[in-house]
Amino acid sequence: MADEKIQELAELLDPDDDDELAIDDVSAPRETKRIKVQNLIGALEYGEMHAQNGVASQTLSSGSYTKVTQFLSNGLASDDVTPDHVNDKLTINRTGIYMVGLHVSFGGSGSVSWDVAVFQAGLETHIEFERKLGATGDIGAGAAFGFLDITSAPTDLDIRAQPDGANKTFQVKHAQFLVLRLANT
Repeated sequence: MADEKIQELAELLDPDDDDELAIDDVSAPRETKRIKVQNLIGALEYGEMHAQNGVASQTLSSGSYTKVTQFLSNGLASDDVTPDHVNDKLTINRTGIYMVGLHVSFGGSGSVSWDVAVFQAGLETHIEFERKLGATGDIGAGAAFGFLDITSAPTDLDIRAQPDGANKTFQVKHAQFLVLRLANT
């Protein structure tokens, strides 16, 4: 019985459905508000790309961030998020509030502090981390998560890194970069 009720509710709240949901307004007796289901929860959109057992590296220098070009494959994605590991970006094709997640394990030059950040349309966001590698051959990891209000679409998200010195090697071992749309903007 409970499973049937859950199924009925899931069908009612289908964000791809144009049906309206009637809600009684307790502040105004005998009034019913009708809202589109899409406006209530919006459609879940998601996408990811990743690297596993990476062997390529980049030589980066301080002074400006450089796009990380070591993603190896696209992961799962919905219609409104386009992962593109060839161009190392996620394209968001629908406005909304998105949760953005990044995890990178990497090696490279020793005794170097690395800043790694998510960029939106070429601009640095608040989603970033700093990690120092002690010695050449060390592998470290960092993660950053946050929310972005995507107000125009399409827009590209990418990952960029910056060392605290010149001509430093950055080698991604494993990485996950993902987005999940949570709400309308």
